[in-house]
Amino acid sequence: DFSVTSVAADFTISPATPLHNEVITLDGSISKPVGGNLRYAWRVESVSHDYLGCAPAENCTIPAESLDPNTTYDITLEVTNIDDNAISELAKVLPVGDGNLQPTIAVSNTNPDIGANVLFTIEGIAVDIDKASWSMGDAGCDGADPAPECIPSLSNDCKAQAFAYSSEGTKVVNLSIEIDGDVFHAPARTITLAPTGNCPGVWPCGNAGYDDGVTSGAAWFNGSSADDPNFMYAVKFELADFGVLPGKTEISGFCAANQIDYTSLGGPWPNQVFIYPDSGGLPDDSVVLGQGTIWTGDGSGSFGVNLASPVTLFGDFWLVSRGDPQWLNEDFNIEYDSTANVGQSYSSETGVAGLTLSTDGNYMLRATLRSGHIIMIDGFESGDPSAWSFVAP
Repeated sequence: DFSVTSVAADFTISPATPLHNEVITLDGSISKPVGGNLRYAWRVESVSHDYLGCAPAENCTIPAESLDPNTTYDITLEVTNIDDNAISELAKVLPVGDGNLQPTIAVSNTNPDIGANVLFTIEGIAVDIDKASWSMGDAGCDGADPAPECIPSLSNDCKAQAFAYSSEGTKVVNLSIEIDGDVFHAPARTITLAPTGNCPGVWPCGNAGYDDGVTSGAAWFNGSSADDPNFMYAVKFELADFGVLPGKTEISGFCAANQIDYTSLGGPWPNQVFIYPDSGGLPDDSVVLGQGTIWTGDGSGSFGVNLASPVTLFGDFWLVSRGDPQWLNEDFNIEYDSTANVGQSYSSETGVAGLTLSTDGNYMLRATLRSGHIIMIDGFESGDPSAWSFVAP
């Protein structure tokens, strides 16, 4: 403590979170008094390995490959004021990561239009990650967070990030990932936004849904799971949320967002979507009210299905995108928005009974409903159903 002694040890470490194959610099020049008659002694110690190469000097440069990977070291600097033999000691903890892991950023389009969804994919990391932290370099459409963070969930491994920029010019994208407490940085990527395009509004699809209309990412099961009916993404629709009545409401179709271009990864992919009635808070998949195939992953905006005949709804219902045997060796995905799940989006890898609330945003799967106000004449309902107008929530 410099307030009670003539010397105070202090130092910096660069880089602050090094990998084992990086040069590490210990700099004690900020010790006090600056320019004093000081003597330095460094200790670099871990449970399994001590580094003994630091000379008794103000700075110590530790060559690459001198410290063990995935190891935490205690760095101690002892500074002696030669004039009065006062001694000060300071220790800091230094985690050293495995430099053989090197993430890189792949970009689906390096010269996109304003408002176009760009897919940034983490490459070079085969193991699971604990967290991905992005810096997109500028503002996004619809107030999208320019520094999104992703923690993996059942349906999202956090190895891809979609982003739509709201302005032209050069954008520098940075990424850091965490694996078992170690932080790894990808080399920055630069993209240049063309002076054309604009941020999209609500995607023109359906009239009943829980999303905000702007994709922020996509969930998928990372494997050939499109033929397995146990894998599913689902949205529960409660008629009261849309001001319509059981028995007085028809569903004529459904649609899904298709704002992200995954063609470089093999898209588009098929999604078999089923309409099920609600039964006690879960879809009753023994009753199929309708179904159809949607395709996502080519960035065309949206994909819709019109039913051959509208189906009357006598209660709440579900849209469930799930595996189907006809799609052997395919994968499937669903896009979601950036807002918090309002409690209607679910996912499962173990069938209907395993449905749990998604930790992503709201799945962008919508219905097209026909219903509205019923006119009462002498106590009886009247009105032409074809003229019913949908009442927005």
